[in-house]
Amino acid sequence: MKNIMFGDKKKKLTDSERSLISETVSIEGTINSSGAIDVAGLIKGPVFSKEIIIRETGSITGSIEGDHVEIHGHLDGKVSGQDVVIGSTGTVKGDIEFGNIEYLDYSKIGSGKSGLGLLKSELSDDFEFTEGSIGFARSTEFDSEDSEFFITLKEIPIYQGEYTPIGKVKYGLDILKKIKTGNKAIYVLRPDYINTFRMLETN
Repeated sequence: MKNIMFGDKKKKLTDSERSLISETVSIEGTINSSGAIDVAGLIKGPVFSKEIIIRETGSITGSIEGDHVEIHGHLDGKVSGQDVVIGSTGTVKGDIEFGNIEYLDYSKIGSGKSGLGLLKSELSDDFEFTEGSIGFARSTEFDSEDSEFFITLKEIPIYQGEYTPIGKVKYGLDILKKIKTGNKAIYVLRPDYINTFRMLETN
């Protein structure tokens, strides 16, 4: 099975377009750049750049904004970006805003309909819906799956053989538990949504 990735590949910036704030450098003030900034030192103030990478030794106190943002060090402030990655060593104290919400079609939220037609149920008696299982949602009838899916946050044995399984959450289940929730009677204001999606083969 091939790895499947949803989302555009980013054009990598050349070394000549990158600026490095080394570990021995401390800057106070606003930084603007049309290229990329690698931060290994200390910055106090807002940073605006096409690409921002905070290395493990790097620290920024202030808001940051860029098309692509990677945080492997420390950020105390708001981060805004089209693509935001927080590494295992990264810490963020502030709000995170990512993706392009200007063209988000709120009329489709919660409808579960893609407009591309229904899918046939592909049931499995061997797949167990334990914590972190992913499956296609459907109506009361089989063969009514569409774009809506669910992720179980606890074991639900009665789903076995009743819903089409997709896979399992490999890591990050604790993050999923922080997603805004609602029910049929309550509309979720500014709901969380998927900006990019990657499906990996697992053994």
